[in-house]
Amino acid sequence: MVLRGNLAYMNQDDTVLIIGWADYIKIAVVKTRGWDGMKGTLGPGAKYVEILSVFQTDYYVSGLAPYGDALVVLAYLPDKEDGQTDSERGSAFPRQVTVL
Repeated sequence: MVLRGNLAYMNQDDTVLIIGWADYIKIAVVKTRGWDGMKGTLGPGAKYVEILSVFQTDYYVSGLAPYGDALVVLAYLPDKEDGQTDSERGSAFPRQVTVL
């Protein structure tokens, strides 16, 4: 199964980045490297991301969006308990919306 990553900025100035991939959600802050006075430029790779927190979910993250101070997650619920493969099942697994 190939899982696509999801990205969303959480604030107006695009400094807090939310990353959803597989069954993990990461909260990161986008930072700018300091000024290199010797060269008169910013350091190599002017912007970088610092991970602030990581948490694992019971579902696969299919989408992310900010909702005020909360986070809305479109969740893909893997339900393999019945023993059927994806092709035998004939339809997609149920999805749900979660507000964190």
